[in-house]
Amino acid sequence: GAEGNYSFHHLLDDTRAATDWACQHPAVDPARVAVVGMSMGGWTAGMALAADPRLRAAALISPLADPAAAPLPLELANDFAALLHGISGEKLVAEWAALPSLPALAAQLADRPMLLVTGDRDELFPPAHYDSLIAALPGIEHRRFRDADHIFSTRRRELVKVVVRWLHSIIPET
Repeated sequence: GAEGNYSFHHLLDDTRAATDWACQHPAVDPARVAVVGMSMGGWTAGMALAADPRLRAAALISPLADPAAAPLPLELANDFAALLHGISGEKLVAEWAALPSLPALAAQLADRPMLLVTGDRDELFPPAHYDSLIAALPGIEHRRFRDADHIFSTRRRELVKVVVRWLHSIIPET
């Protein structure tokens, strides 16, 4: 329902704008800002952490780790495009294929706190999808739910607990 044309290329700009807003809000301690994202939002959270030193940490839930290793099927892209403004399934597929992988940013992410949460029943990004990310970032904390699907349909409460506890351990209350 947002105005403007959708593009994967806009995700980082939108995240930067949200971070700018949050860091300027009087109720927010700008030294304690983290980002959490699921699926494409997980990719975006990792990219934002690599690019923005204001972000303290990132939790990536079922993220796209490597677009080349997980091409976006046109049928799924068409389903997504029907919900979005100003983009076709074909354009989504092309933009997806051009996205950088998270493992390629290992140098920028190596010293940044990251949580990776995955589900073994994820049909979009199965467990092997994360092998290169885990290999590139041996310091990433990985929580694996053996019975969770891509969106943690039946494990949302546990997912929230894991992410919140991790965030509290990384960014303790002052």
